[in-house]
This record gives sequence, C-alpha cells and structure tokens, in this order.
Amino acid sequence: MSSRFLPAFLVSCVAAAALAVPMVGQAGGHVTIGKGAKICVMKNKADCRNVSHKWSAVFHGKANKAKFQAAKLKGADFRGADLKKSKFAGAKMKYVNFTAANLRKTKFGSSAKSAGRTNVSSDACPPYCPAANLDQANMTDADLTNADFAGASLTQTTFTGATAEYAIFSSASGYGANFSNATLTYADFTYGTFQSANFNGANLMFAEMMLSNLSGADLRNAVLTGTSFRDADLSDANLTGAEISAELPADFSGATFSNTVCPDGTATNDTC
Repeated sequence: MSSRFLPAFLVSCVAAAALAVPMVGQAGGHVTIGKGAKICVMKNKADCRNVSHKWSAVFHGKANKAKFQAAKLKGADFRGADLKKSKFAGAKMKYVNFTAANLRKTKFGSSAKSAGRTNVSSDACPPYCPAANLDQANMTDADLTNADFAGASLTQTTFTGATAEYAIFSSASGYGANFSNATLTYADFTYGTFQSANFNGANLMFAEMMLSNLSGADLRNAVLTGTSFRDADLSDANLTGAEISAELPADFSGATFSNTVCPDGTATNDTC
C-alpha cells in the first residue's frame, strides 16, 4: 500500500524506526572509520593515522585533536564535524565534504617542511608527512581560522563562504579553487599557485598574496584593503569592482600585469 494511504501515526512510526537504525561504522555507540587491519574510533584525540576508508566514511560529531596523518579518506563525509586542531598531513582526501565543519587550527600542511625535511617518502609518514591532497574537497562555510594548508594540493577545492582568517595557504597549489565570498583576512598565500582561482566577493583585507601565481584569477568585488600583491603574477586576472582603500591601499609593487582588468574595468599591462 502506498504511504499516502497509511494513517498519519503509522507513517510517523515508520519514519522513527528508520532514524533508529544504527549507522554503518558504529561500535559501542561510537562512529568508527577504517577498513581492514586499521580501525579508528572517532573521538577526541583519536589516532586515525594510516586508516583507509574510501567513499563511505561518515562522521558529523566531535573529534578534536585527532590524528589523520597519511589516512586515505577519499570522498569522506565530514559535514558539520568538529575537528578542531586535528592533523591531516599526508592524507589523501579528494572529494571530501567538510561543509560547515569546525577546522580551526587544523593542520593540512606538511610536517616534513616544519621539521626541516624535504622529499619525504610515504614510508616516513608520520611523523614526517607531505601536505594533504584535498583536490575537489568541499569546505563551504567551514571555520578554517588559523588552519594550515601550507603546500597542500587544493585543485578545484571549494571554500565558498568559509571563514579562514589567518589561515596559511603558502606554497599551496589551488588551480581553479573557489574562495568566493570567503573571509580571508590576514591569510597567507605567499608562493602559492592559484591560477584561475575564484576570489569573487572574498574579503582579502591584509592578506599576503606576495610572490603568488594569480594568473587568470577572478578577484571581482573582492575587498583588497591593505592586501599585498608584491611580485605576484596577475596576468589575465580580473579585479573589476574590487574594493581598494585610499587610506590602506593594496600593494602591487613588482606585480606582473598583462591583460589585467583593474577595479574600474579597464585592461592594463602596467599597473592598476
């Protein structure tokens, strides 16, 4: 019989029963991730290093200061999760959904670089990990305050509406990344590669874009008060409607302009 012919109380009971079905990956009331020999119980300070759980890992709870170094979590669903101060260096996390997650002070950057090591193999991770791979991950509306993405792979990653004040994106690779309407005040993009990235409507007040590759970037309607573009590549970038303060102007010293569209809509090969 179709549900539209069922009594209202029976429909409610069926819905309640469906909600009561335990989630896959729960044990003893706790969500677990990982398949095979390595299983991780998601909780504060959880040790999830080297776990492998592709496409079906789901967690929306709290796991502050958790360790995910070298984990393989492709396509994981962490929407709304509280993962503050967790570590993801060396993790493979393409297509992960972090929408509205709390990722304050979370580290996705390389732990090898901070230890003065380079060219670290996967066998050395952890403790010496390369930066995380977050290609095409979704961080819409996430809290990324003070998060560390140094050296991370962020190709076509979505940061729309995210709060990333003081976040570190130095040396990161973010071709086609979407930062539209994100709050990026005091964020550090130094030496980053963000070709064709979308910063439309983003707040980049006092952000450091020095020596970064922003060729083809969309900076329309962005707030650029006190933003540093020193020696950055702004070839083919579009700054139409960008907000540049007369009192605290953006610094374009040494920047490359080639077919760059200035805030007033005029194209230039010189400077705005």
